[in-house]
Amino acid sequence: MSQERLTRLNRLVCHEFNSILRTLYRDDLFAVTVTEVQISPDLHDAYAFVSILGDGAQEQKMLSLLIKKLPMIRKNLFSKISLKYSPHLNLRLDRSASRAHRVLAVLDSIFHE
Repeated sequence: MSQERLTRLNRLVCHEFNSILRTLYRDDLFAVTVTEVQISPDLHDAYAFVSILGDGAQEQKMLSLLIKKLPMIRKNLFSKISLKYSPHLNLRLDRSASRAHRVLAVLDSIFHE
């Protein structure tokens, strides 16, 4: 599979994953956002990077709920996207937003002294 096609597929899966979270699970998984999806070139594995708003306890609660609902999400996701193989979804926590927030807080404290 060409790199351009794989990039478009990654964006499409990310968009549809977020769409499913917003429509079917908006009450349960309101603080979860899929930031990126990386599908392997053989289409057997996919890594979904998720960002979860909240503190550590809420983050763990949302992550365990997402893992519990992942088989149904996968079924809905790949019924919308027709592929030769339905990749196995692996979740990875994306903490880049919290790291960026900490860096900005440090920079603010430096400039306000």
